Amino acid sequence: MSQQAAASLQTGREAIARLLNAARPEEIVFAPAATVACQNLVRAMASQFSEGDEIVVTVTDHESNIGPWELLRDRGVVFRTWAPEPGTLELDLSALDELLGERTRLVAVTATSNVLGTINPIGAIAERVHAAGALICVDAVACAPHRAIDVQALDVDYLFFSIYKTFGPHFAALYGRYDLLAELDGLYHWFYGKDRVPMKLEPGNASYELALASSAIPDYLAELARAHGAEGDDRALIEAAWRLIAAHEGRIAEQLLAWLRARSDVRIIGRERGDDPERASIIAFRVDGRDSGEIARALDDDHLAVRFGDFHARRLVEHLGLL
Repeated sequence: MSQQAAASLQTGREAIARLLNAARPEEIVFAPAATVACQNLVRAMASQFSEGDEIVVTVTDHESNIGPWELLRDRGVVFRTWAPEPGTLELDLSALDELLGERTRLVAVTATSNVLGTINPIGAIAERVHAAGALICVDAVACAPHRAIDVQALDVDYLFFSIYKTFGPHFAALYGRYDLLAELDGLYHWFYGKDRVPMKLEPGNASYELALASSAIPDYLAELARAHGAEGDDRALIEAAWRLIAAHEGRIAEQLLAWLRARSDVRIIGRERGDDPERASIIAFRVDGRDSGEIARALDDDHLAVRFGDFHARRLVEHLGLL
């Protein structure tokens, strides 16, 4: 790798570390997509699991944070499923307590459901998981475009997200605590030892063009905050920008949700207020007697892009009886 390419990767790692408030840039592992980031983590972590070990997954997650872990069934790993409460469709922490046990090694959970829009209390979940002696892996793909993420404050072990959904190029990143990354098996050539963090987890080398392009994200957020009168250090500006974004999105989301709430033929999936601080501006709904695809195609005529289907959260959509 040329010095220029190495410098581009380092610049990108430093920027994503700023975005997530990671302790050091070496805690950032690049990947082509979030799904690949989790798949790579599972491959590198597989040897740490033994027959009878347990992993907790949720029904509310995108398949990216369920399917890759289930590959460990071949090693005799047992899976326990954390389902949302029937009334609220939210994850109850007391239900997690009942799932955690002596053999629990990891809990895989989403920061924000990409269907429900609910923002989960990751800090409180991580506290329970660590008290049980387990690790936590967070899918932040649906959260990162809407809220500030502070991996140190949340005390998470692993977290991945899509850079391209967060004002950047088509790229993804995995955060891991450095001591944990150092213990993972390498995915690259045999001469990349365990100490080659994070490169040992980026087979074929990460794209230095995309890494360099990613470096603009925290600068954009800081400039956005300054343009609205915010002051402070780099982290304060990044967090101020996300507060501005969340407030703006909340106002827009509430306009739509208020209209949907007023209709007798619409079922809103998830929390019903757009200005709810625990809800991202991700809105899912069903119209009685209407095909969702038909509605989406009709809105195309007005140049409104609305998706329909399971959004790769197939288990949640089936659990809710929406397919």
